[in-house]
Amino acid sequence: MFDKIQFPQYVALRLPSGTVKVEQITPNTLISLGKYGSFHSNQIIGRPYYLTFETLDRAEQKDGRDLRVVKASEIHAETILEEAEPDLGEDDSVSTPNAGQFDEYGLPLTTDKSNVNIIDDPNNQKLTYDEIEALKSDKMSNPKELITKIMANHAQLDQKTAFSLAKYTLRKQKKYMKRFTVIPLDVCALTTFLMEEKDFTRILEIRNETLGLMGSWANVHASGPALEQEESRCRYLMVDDTGGLLVAAVAERMGILHHQQPTQSEPSPTHPHKPKVEGVPTEMQDEAQIEAPSIQRPRRQRYDHTLATSNTITLVHANQQPNLSLLRYFAFDHTQPPSSVEPNPHQLHTHLQTLTWLQLLQPEADSTYSSEPPVRTSEELSALKPNHRSNYYRKRRRWARTKQVVDTARAGGFDGLIVATYMDPISVLKHLVPLLRGGAQVVVYSPTIEPLMEVCDVYSTARRTAYLQEMRRRQALSLDGTADETKETSQKEDNTGRMEVGDEDDKARADETRDTASGQELPVLDDARFPADPTLLLTPALHHSYARQWQVLPGRTHPLMTAKGGAEGGYVLVSTRVIPLQGVIVQARGKPGRAKKRTGAGLDQATSAGTPIDNGNNDNLGGQASKRTKVENDTAA
Repeated sequence: MFDKIQFPQYVALRLPSGTVKVEQITPNTLISLGKYGSFHSNQIIGRPYYLTFETLDRAEQKDGRDLRVVKASEIHAETILEEAEPDLGEDDSVSTPNAGQFDEYGLPLTTDKSNVNIIDDPNNQKLTYDEIEALKSDKMSNPKELITKIMANHAQLDQKTAFSLAKYTLRKQKKYMKRFTVIPLDVCALTTFLMEEKDFTRILEIRNETLGLMGSWANVHASGPALEQEESRCRYLMVDDTGGLLVAAVAERMGILHHQQPTQSEPSPTHPHKPKVEGVPTEMQDEAQIEAPSIQRPRRQRYDHTLATSNTITLVHANQQPNLSLLRYFAFDHTQPPSSVEPNPHQLHTHLQTLTWLQLLQPEADSTYSSEPPVRTSEELSALKPNHRSNYYRKRRRWARTKQVVDTARAGGFDGLIVATYMDPISVLKHLVPLLRGGAQVVVYSPTIEPLMEVCDVYSTARRTAYLQEMRRRQALSLDGTADETKETSQKEDNTGRMEVGDEDDKARADETRDTASGQELPVLDDARFPADPTLLLTPALHHSYARQWQVLPGRTHPLMTAKGGAEGGYVLVSTRVIPLQGVIVQARGKPGRAKKRTGAGLDQATSAGTPIDNGNNDNLGGQASKRTKVENDTAA
């Protein structure tokens, strides 16, 4: 999937300062990295990922190349030297640990150097700002020479400890080294880029660890090839207000996010503005007489607009068009559907299905769903102009797609529900939970805990018990009213020979009662105490995950305090969809405990008093006591 860099993919460029820059690789373009230089995009196309490049100055450029691949031995030179350094003996001049002397952290002192006498003074650097800028603008000097001169002109460099010197050197390398590493842009890299470089409130402050937790609890996975006899599998219902980041995370787990680009001819890195011609030597391509050989392109096949039935994502949104702007980083644009002759369309065009809340709750009020374009005959179509004929087919395809998506969504049977929205989660779950099949997972994300606590209260065990008791009470009252009404109606039929018709409210109430008595679904209570049906979900659980970065050093272990995002890191609510039994009253029955045996003295005392023993079986023991009293009276007589 990420074997080599191709165009027009988006890639992440990690700079020496630690920042990440996202760029789209387009042939014959110049990519600028600010103070780290610039390079032509053709020189990285076709190369593998995770390579580190260094931008060259004009004096170091050869054959038009302005990049150099940094070897791994050069990147890890300091580590390799430390591992390869032999053990020093007694005759070596390196200072040994001072016996019996330890620093403030309990570590042995290896040298006499200390940071106690080092004062952060700008005058320690002998080079002035103008001299450093002159060295930076010198085309004949490279960053390594600049760092060497800066460190050589530091007045207190010899007083720094090994750790302090390493930090100082690393800080100068991050500032002046013109290097970058090409990283594939997946969901994890994009989330990190949005959290650190962009406005993190745009994605609801959701982090990588939270995305992984939501995908695991929602049991998001890809389905195999569905057979004709089997039902549709791996269908997930979503509400995403993160700009498409949550949809991208789910699609990546399902294997339908990253688009496989067709094989393309790579531009020549030697000539950044000329495409490479296969089969022709490089030195001959500069001649104007050489022409590119004709390539026989395969015949394009018409694109199939049939929507997928398995391995799908159904997104419910509140606007006229869904906000999926972040999916452009993965070569998908929802606003531009593929043409009929698209050779290799993105999988999300058929596996991602969107509909509005109006289409889900009241489809008849939506003009796109309810207004079917008139069907024209072949003679009428042949008489139309080409552009009118194209508009006719486009409207018919749009109506057919909308109708299929709405009907499929309203039919339900989804395998999971994933929600991350600004709206009230209770109102969202009220309409979407009934569309799930039994055993489906429900996952709701919120940057704060208060909305999820309200959801936990709505679907709590106490509220579910109160809901069932209220339903039974209303059911009993409706059954009693129906019996009285039936008795009065039969009397009126006997007297008058006809049935008087009541008002519409009484008929509706009778129909509702008959549905309840027949075992069908009970009517939903219209009560402020029950904003949603609490019997559809098990008791929810709240989860919190925040992977804070730490600096782990001897005596210097502490969390990094410069991380972006909220202090809480977000909360995740998890529950399971259940299907309650309708028309059946379930009563809990435990295993009855054994009766506690009493001693003979206690039994005689209770018997002589003529009182039955109450130990859970009053009828049986009471009868035995009465028989025993009668026998004693006969004996005494």
